[in-house]
Amino acid sequence: MSHTPPFSLDRDLLRACPTLLTDGAAAAHLKLDEPAASINNGRLTASSSLEAKGVRVGSLLTVDGRPYEVTENVNATQIFIAEPAFDPDAPRILPQNGNNRNAVFLDFAAYRIAAYQDVRLRIGLDPEAQDADTRLAAVTNPSLLKQLEIFRALELVFARFDVGREAALNPYWAGFYGGRYAELLSGATLRFDFNGDAFAEQERRFDVLPVTRR
Repeated sequence: MSHTPPFSLDRDLLRACPTLLTDGAAAAHLKLDEPAASINNGRLTASSSLEAKGVRVGSLLTVDGRPYEVTENVNATQIFIAEPAFDPDAPRILPQNGNNRNAVFLDFAAYRIAAYQDVRLRIGLDPEAQDADTRLAAVTNPSLLKQLEIFRALELVFARFDVGREAALNPYWAGFYGGRYAELLSGATLRFDFNGDAFAEQERRFDVLPVTRR
C-alpha cells in the first residue's frame, strides 16, 4: 500500500460526517474565498489559481453555502465539482450554472495529518523507527488504518485541536467520534505481508501493541 501521509482526504471526513462543512466549519482552515466563481455543467472557474492554493481532487468547498467536493482538476483555475457522494452508486449532482457564485474552499488537512501520526504511534509504527515505512507498506488491510484516521481526525476537528485554540468546538461530537475511534481500535488486527505473496505472515492486535512516543 502507499504510505504517503495521510491515508484519507477531506472528502472522506465529509462522508463520515455529513454536517462537517456546517458543524465543523469553524475549525477548518480557509484555503480560498472566491467571491466571483463561474459554474457551467459542474466546471468551476476561479479568478485566481486554485492549484497554487492546494485545491485538488478530494478537497471540499461550499458554493453559496452548499457543500461540494472537487472531483477533477482541469487546470490551474478550473475544477469540476459535485455534491458529496454518500452513496457511491448514486448519480452525481452538479451545482446550478451561474456567475458570481461565492465559492469558499475549506481545509482539514492539519487534523488528518495529526490523526495519521497518532494512528501510526498507537499501532507501533512510529515514523521515526528505522523499519516503519517497510512495515507500513506491508499492511494488507490499509482500509482499517484509513478508517481509524478518519474517526481520529473528526474527533480532533470537534475538539478543535489546533494551535492557540483551547475551547472544544463541539464536545458531544468530539466524544462521539473519539468513541468510534476507540471502539474500532480495540481488538482490531493489523495484518502484514512481508514477502509479497498476498498472504499475511504476521498479525498484530492494536490493543496490545506498545505505544512509541518521543
